[in-house]
Amino acid sequence: MNSTIEHAISMLHLFKGVKTQLDPALKSFYAWKAPPTDFLKLNVDGATFHHLHKARICAVLRDQAGKVLMATSKGERGVADPEMIEFLAVLRGLKFVVSMGISQLIIESDCLFIVSQLNDAESVTLSPWASIIADIRHLLFAFLDVKISHVSRLWNGIAHELARHTWQVESIQMWWEGFSDFISQAIWLDSRL
Repeated sequence: MNSTIEHAISMLHLFKGVKTQLDPALKSFYAWKAPPTDFLKLNVDGATFHHLHKARICAVLRDQAGKVLMATSKGERGVADPEMIEFLAVLRGLKFVVSMGISQLIIESDCLFIVSQLNDAESVTLSPWASIIADIRHLLFAFLDVKISHVSRLWNGIAHELARHTWQVESIQMWWEGFSDFISQAIWLDSRL
């Protein structure tokens, strides 16, 4: 019963997000953009649930046609810092896809701070996130070409909603071909923007 209510609430939030974008010009501007030929796109996001003392990271890998190749959600305990959970979303997302033989990748996050930190070669090595930034940069060497970009939350909708929706999952959930109803509906809504 609780999962039905939570699913309905998640769908209501998605609908409200779509409803606010009625102008066709805005729909075109805020729609998820396909990566260039030969690239895959990894959208990542994190969500913190302070009252539960836990957080979630999510990553969604898509091809040029918008087809979801892989989606994952993972629980993180003891992470209260919003920036840390966003860094962890990038790190865990990269760890999930690094062994897939992908040569060209675009990583998108709706957290401008972490995108700027990861793109700044001179970022302060004494920051509280120095070790996780170093781990992410180390994984980036596995790709021939990789870009990290900031996008609006609306462009990152599936990863964002997946992070919010899967708060009750304690471990890792992965989807390869068969997706839950929630992911299928989120993909359908995203393709309608």
